[in-house]
Amino acid sequence: MDFRSVEKNSIDVRLRPLPLGPFLEEMVQLYAHQLEREGRGLRLKQEAASPLHAEADPALLRRILWNLLENARLHGKGWVSLSARGVGAGVALEVEDEGEGLLP
Repeated sequence: MDFRSVEKNSIDVRLRPLPLGPFLEEMVQLYAHQLEREGRGLRLKQEAASPLHAEADPALLRRILWNLLENARLHGKGWVSLSARGVGAGVALEVEDEGEGLLP
């Protein structure tokens, strides 16, 4: 993703209501084989009492999550987790792996 385009507002963002459960399940199905070829896995964790929704551009969110998953595959170790949880009126999406990570 070219972040200069984002900063210049030259990316066409098309926000719409997005049910995150099915969207994230599809992401896992699309990406899991990348990790499975390396003997690793991808798990989805959804921490919410009710289904999570977001106002998002599905294509842009897919690109962002794909980049984060790819980074975890290339630079991490072990299993990768894609998680979603409600935070106030919003949603937090996280990609984690079992690697050492970076110091804060």
